[in-house]
Amino acid sequence: MKPTPEADLSTLLGTRVRLARVPPAGRKVRIEADAEALEAIASRLGILGVDRFTAAINVAPFRGGLRVSGELDAAVRQQCVITLEPVDASVHETIDRVFLEGPDTAQKHVLVDPEAEDEPDWFDGEVLDFAPLLIETLSLALDPYPRAPGARLEEAPAGPDADRASPFAALKALKPRSPQG
Repeated sequence: MKPTPEADLSTLLGTRVRLARVPPAGRKVRIEADAEALEAIASRLGILGVDRFTAAINVAPFRGGLRVSGELDAAVRQQCVITLEPVDASVHETIDRVFLEGPDTAQKHVLVDPEAEDEPDWFDGEVLDFAPLLIETLSLALDPYPRAPGARLEEAPAGPDADRASPFAALKALKPRSPQG
């Protein structure tokens, strides 16, 4: 069964957690994507395929919200940016994110401090869905320019003919010369 682009990854992965049902010590959630979920993830990320997608997550109460922490493992197939051949890669990422209940109205100004801890994420209602967190984590870990082993770009010509090969050579010829040079 081929998933639609709108396939509900939350349902496929089982990533919804009711805030009221999380015990004080937290709840461990093990996620192992089946074939339908793997296809939906690959479609969502626009890559050739996902062969494995597993996560070991702990969801625990934290300051009136939830802290989602754990590990994500995946095996993906992307297209080489040079040869267009499939390139296999493994992804192993650590997850640690805080979610607070309520709208993000407390943050009036955007302050960026690279040394500070990440700001919490916000969710509405009684249920937290952490599927978007898992997909975001995987997407950020993907190689933006995957290359097949041995794939290389051709070297640009060097020497006196290099200017003629450049698309800017014609523009340089149109530029008026100054009277001094």
